[in-house]
Amino acid sequence: MHAQIGEWSQALDALRAINAEWSNEIDLHHEYLSSLFAQFGEEDMLLTIEDMLQHLDAYVCDNPLAFSAPDFHETVHEVLHEYFEGTQAFELSHTMDLEADALCRFCETMYFRHINPARECGSTFIRKPPNVLIIDAKLAHIRSKPQPDQRTPEWYKFRHDLLTASNAWKAFESQACANQLIYEKCKPLLQGGQEKEQHVNTSSPMHWGQKYEPVSRMIYEHMYKTRVADFGCLQHDTHAFLGASPDGINVDPASQRYGRMLEIKNIVNRDITGIPKKEYWIQMQLQMETADLNECDFLETQFAEEGEEEKGESKDELMTGTIIYFMKDGRPHYEYEPIGLNRGESEAWFSDAMERNQAHMWMKTIRWRLEKMSCVLVLRNKRWFQHAIRVLDDLWQTIVKERDNPQGCEHRAPKRRSPNPNMNAAATLGAQFMQAWLIKSNTEPPNERKCLIDLSTLEMD
Repeated sequence: MHAQIGEWSQALDALRAINAEWSNEIDLHHEYLSSLFAQFGEEDMLLTIEDMLQHLDAYVCDNPLAFSAPDFHETVHEVLHEYFEGTQAFELSHTMDLEADALCRFCETMYFRHINPARECGSTFIRKPPNVLIIDAKLAHIRSKPQPDQRTPEWYKFRHDLLTASNAWKAFESQACANQLIYEKCKPLLQGGQEKEQHVNTSSPMHWGQKYEPVSRMIYEHMYKTRVADFGCLQHDTHAFLGASPDGINVDPASQRYGRMLEIKNIVNRDITGIPKKEYWIQMQLQMETADLNECDFLETQFAEEGEEEKGESKDELMTGTIIYFMKDGRPHYEYEPIGLNRGESEAWFSDAMERNQAHMWMKTIRWRLEKMSCVLVLRNKRWFQHAIRVLDDLWQTIVKERDNPQGCEHRAPKRRSPNPNMNAAATLGAQFMQAWLIKSNTEPPNERKCLIDLSTLEMD
């Protein structure tokens, strides 16, 4: 359904109320909007704005899943601009493109302020003080949800029987992505339900993100004077196949962010824009729905690592810190220096950390520096979820059906590409090179080593 009459009346009242104070709404467009109002009159302009808001709402209602696209607001602007030009409500000269653009921007601002939540806000801020009693009850309910102990067979089974917020985005991509998700959930768990222990690649972007998540959380807590707690993997109250593991929830009742979720992304190889990628936005929406919370701070951070000899050279000591890297039972273990310690406190922390971990192998001491940071507020979008849950439910029903299929789910497996003949040639080349190198490397000086490969035997395109 489109917005109700009462909502439009409220929005128009807001429009008229702020007519004398445009700068409080959109400072950059004040001059252009004032020009339009002066030229065409307040009443005609307000009617035009109402018409544009109705058109914008119709687009949103007809395309509810479009919210997840990172370019959603750009698309909305284009749709609204084309509609305004097509209606020819006013005959604007070609020199008034800026005025037309400002009018569209203003309508977008009013719509996403009074009618529907924006995809993401431009920053993090406090919309209104939290209702402590309501948040208390919601957090108590979340804490009461039963959860198996981590990394037990029951824990693996629990997660295997859920579409988690971090991978559910695949349901909204191509059929190949959806097949991949179905295949993952239809495959039986390994014996005991446990995953194979794998070598940890400490250089991978995934491990980098895991390593710096506690640092990002500490910075967030320090900057916004709050406290964030982990709640594990949560199951949706109504849609039992849906689960989420938020990075944290603000749990300090004295904080203005009490009850707000936190999602952290530690960026390695892309720019920080403040615009969540599609999969991240979907992840946050499902997390908020699962926990029945309405706000989530999307925190992106980018860190650099310095040599230990550079310690203390940063101009902003609050944005630097230390991680001590140990090996514990064959896996990385990190100790994190709290934010904001003075030199004496930092030295005491270091000594205590080394003492606590004397049974483990010290690998190195890492000095980190925060290079970039973005934190934007993402609001719960119930309209999107009402349509998205249908897609997720259909996919889950497919999983349930194919789990019981005697023929299995192999038809969902990723298609393997035919081998490239050139790859075989390259492999042969590599093997011959290694054999030749082993034979000759110790019998000839480096500058006299010769290529012994018979190139005529290689079939190359």
